[in-house]
Amino acid sequence: MKGKVVEVRIGIAETPQSVIVNLGDEIDHKNLKSKLEDAIQGKNPVLWLTDRSGRDIVVASARITHAEIVPSGVHSIGFG
Repeated sequence: MKGKVVEVRIGIAETPQSVIVNLGDEIDHKNLKSKLEDAIQGKNPVLWLTDRSGRDIVVASARITHAEIVPSGVHSIGFG
């Protein structure tokens, strides 16, 4: 499990916490953005992502409020 990580934070309606998925740095950013856009626009009923451990995560597209892609090496400071 070594290597760089791309973190995807997905906001869910009426839920204070985000769904956080750690993807490998080899992820195709253009494809990831496209999948997120399609989910937010309701083009697909669910968003499937596979984390760097091989776990499949599904999120109902209708519940997604926003998403953030945090590339490896970027760290947030403070509470959150």
